Amino acid sequence: MIALITFSFVVNFPSVIATPIDTLSRGITDIANKNYRSRIHLTQKDEFGDLANSFNIMAAKLEEYESSNLASILFEKKRIETIINNMHDPVIGIDEHKKVLFVNNEAVKILGVPEKNLIGKAVQDIAVTNDLMRSLIRELMETDGNDKKDIKKPLKIYADGKESFFEKDILQIFSTPTGEKEKYQIGYVILLKNITPFKELDFAKTNFIATVSHELKTPISAIKMSLQLLEDERIGTANGEQKQLIQNIADEADRLLKITGELLNMTQVETGKIQLNLQPSNAPRYCGVCCRSCKNGN
Repeated sequence: MIALITFSFVVNFPSVIATPIDTLSRGITDIANKNYRSRIHLTQKDEFGDLANSFNIMAAKLEEYESSNLASILFEKKRIETIINNMHDPVIGIDEHKKVLFVNNEAVKILGVPEKNLIGKAVQDIAVTNDLMRSLIRELMETDGNDKKDIKKPLKIYADGKESFFEKDILQIFSTPTGEKEKYQIGYVILLKNITPFKELDFAKTNFIATVSHELKTPISAIKMSLQLLEDERIGTANGEQKQLIQNIADEADRLLKITGELLNMTQVETGKIQLNLQPSNAPRYCGVCCRSCKNGN
């Protein structure tokens, strides 16, 4: 009888110990893999049962924390997306691998590409079929975002049935990992500032100056014609003082005519009707002590 009890104990004892340990091991592995819904079900009323209950309490608290933390992260993500989408200027976020992270509604509108065809795509692939994206990332691809010499040049974009002007700016985003001191570049943000109202004001100013200058030419021409009649001796001979006054009026009329001509030329340069041909020249050197009109021969 004692031999049978001993034999049964020897056979069953390892499973009594090994089974709970194996169950606990699998549960710990699940928790390590962030499977916080894992639970251990042991019916024993011994130390293993107490350990299983403690494990289940820990897993429940971790699941609750993970859910609340995830909800908080999702809320903050949604809030940031809402802020970006409510911006009136187009914004495009790109990661360090040149893939699109986010775009707001204004950027989607001017690019003319659905958001689902932008997020997660490489900007090089998008630029193949999209001229605007190719223009936006040209400096980014050629200089890796470090040379901003041409970034401030206004872009002319035709969207929503009208012509708009934007000023581009590329921001490099850096981050310092926890516990480290060195910064790492984690991406770029392309900002397009809508300067269309300023351009429209500039066009209005140019057109106004051109109109005023053109209208001024008519009365100036009438003044010069009247001066020519006054200088004609067939309508009367002027004395010395009168001739001097006529000459002064003629000089001022020529001056006004020159100013209006320069204003017209300026408006034509601004509208692109006249192209400036810049040439290098040697500037004269002055002594810097006397009057600038006096050269010292150096």
